[in-house]
Amino acid sequence: MNGKSVFYVDQYGRGVHASTVKELQRKVGGRVAKIYSDTPNGLKHVGYVVGSSWFKMYAAVEIDA
Repeated sequence: MNGKSVFYVDQYGRGVHASTVKELQRKVGGRVAKIYSDTPNGLKHVGYVVGSSWFKMYAAVEIDA
């Protein structure tokens, strides 16, 4: 996600840190495709399929106290 560290979790619960999708692809290997999910607010991009694994992505968010 634009050079920020993102935590990806695959369908088996294994985690991978990567700053870019290319880095994720290099660590896992295989072709990349986006995963989308239907929400009440429309279709949202929620992760990637890389090779035979699918990853949901999680990014840190800072909220003022």
